[in-house]
Amino acid sequence: MQRQRGDFESARELLERAAVHYRETAPDPVELAATLKRLGSIHRQSHDRVSAEQTLSEAAALFAEHAPQDERLLATQNELAMTLRHTGRFGEAVAIYEDMIERAQEAELDDMTVAIFRFNAASAMGVAGRPNDAIEQMQQTRAIFEARLPPNHPNLATVHSNLAMEYSRLGNLQCAVRHARQATAIDREVLPDNHPNLAMSVDNLAEFEAQLGDLETSETLLLEARSIVETAFPEGGSRVAEILFDLAELRFVQGRFDESIALYREGLVVFDGLETHREITSSRPRLKLAAALRTQALRKGDEGLLDQAGAVLEDLERLVPHANEETRLHVALQRAMIAAQRGEVVALDAFDGAGGALAPELASTLDGAGTRLQVRAQLAALVGDRERALAWLERAVEDPNRASWLGDFVEFEPLRGDARFEAAIEDLTERLAAVDPACSG
Repeated sequence: MQRQRGDFESARELLERAAVHYRETAPDPVELAATLKRLGSIHRQSHDRVSAEQTLSEAAALFAEHAPQDERLLATQNELAMTLRHTGRFGEAVAIYEDMIERAQEAELDDMTVAIFRFNAASAMGVAGRPNDAIEQMQQTRAIFEARLPPNHPNLATVHSNLAMEYSRLGNLQCAVRHARQATAIDREVLPDNHPNLAMSVDNLAEFEAQLGDLETSETLLLEARSIVETAFPEGGSRVAEILFDLAELRFVQGRFDESIALYREGLVVFDGLETHREITSSRPRLKLAAALRTQALRKGDEGLLDQAGAVLEDLERLVPHANEETRLHVALQRAMIAAQRGEVVALDAFDGAGGALAPELASTLDGAGTRLQVRAQLAALVGDRERALAWLERAVEDPNRASWLGDFVEFEPLRGDARFEAAIEDLTERLAAVDPACSG
């Protein structure tokens, strides 16, 4: 590893000197662009994303102006888009991919090349909030792959897996599970029984089966995925941790809270032992663990578990000091629920659409739906504000990406039997059962 780092440093220094030389001697701008592209690649490999973005942006601009037909322009754009994706700027990455598709079509490049560009664009579009566009691009990719590749090619499995994700973003879980099943079927056919990619495919399918309410099938799949990754990575790793987190979430849904808590803790031990990990990945399981501890405290009347939940939130804020708005909002909500369970006064107006007492930068996230509304409904139910709990729950059900167990949270116990509560859950059930006629499985 030390030698590799030294090689990167040597290459970076040589390319930086070359770039300075080219600038000073007024060179062919295409040669400067080629040097900057190589330098940008080195920055990417050494995880210096700021320098990579700056260098690759300049290289792409030079190629576009002075050699728009040079194939290195597309290669540079691709690296730049990947860098932007790694920094969470998916909208900007999509714009680059769309330009790449247009250039490739104008140059009449091979349809497989265009398909790969479409695939990359689709992968970024979904995260950027454009799932319909993502599905359109992914379906075009699928058509080319099906025409050019064997029916059991791993690339087709990846396309089906991504389609499952995009349909789930639209709330079309029936269609999502069809594609997830196809992806898993292909992976089972072509991959060894202990291949990590098979575990990922099985894990994804388990998530969709659980969201549709088939917890038994989900459990079977998750236990299979866990066996695969623990065989493939006996010393642990991020994939082992992720499977443990998913299994912990299933145990939570099943009402097996002590097991859920133990699995979250086990996964965090694995995850925190890694040399590097993404902060956003570290935030979610900690929030889930805090919620599991708080829920078990509510069931058992155990103040000690509330203390543990608070300690987990403190760990999250310490370990992830630059958490995004969404994470900070959920930390605030969990703290409010802990306070409510202790009998303290909680001002629900702070979590209303106007932003209330929350920091102004959080206000923009409060008009969304889904999980944010669900957790606020739980909070309102905890403090006895029945009207606001039902209003937030009804809005949560309207969000496309809801799961079948939404109404099962213990905080909603006082609402059971209420006509509005039962109607909301019935509405959710009907939405999950619906199949989009446009779904292409």
